[in-house]
Amino acid sequence: MKKWLIAAIAIVLVLLLALSVFLIIYFIGLAESTEPSADNEVEYEAVEEYAARVWPNYESDYDAENQILTLSYETTMTYENACSYGGSVYTDELAPETYLDQVRSIAIDVIAHCGCRSLNVILQYTSSDGKPVFTVCSDGSIWTCWE
Repeated sequence: MKKWLIAAIAIVLVLLLALSVFLIIYFIGLAESTEPSADNEVEYEAVEEYAARVWPNYESDYDAENQILTLSYETTMTYENACSYGGSVYTDELAPETYLDQVRSIAIDVIAHCGCRSLNVILQYTSSDGKPVFTVCSDGSIWTCWE
């Protein structure tokens, strides 16, 4: 009886070992097929072109050396009015803090589609006379003209 038990355990161990080897080979092959190779090189879009196509309402400016993408949107307020009344206008769902998730998502999206190693995205709302009213950065920093 003991010989059969030992033989059964040995067979189960051999089957488990074979299954483990098979799964390891399978997952290595799967991992290699998802990585770009020399024949199957991923083509990334230029940051400026991608930003203009995906966010056409924003003017985009890309600093490749510092890996900074600035998306600007012009408001109808003058700079003087924005500094005077911005604190009471940009509140609740319009508060600059509400743009943090959006700007971080934009950074992740551009990194994925354009092949950047890292990227800081700045979302900038400007006055009708071209001066910045507030900025929200993907690194978490926020600047407003009314503070």
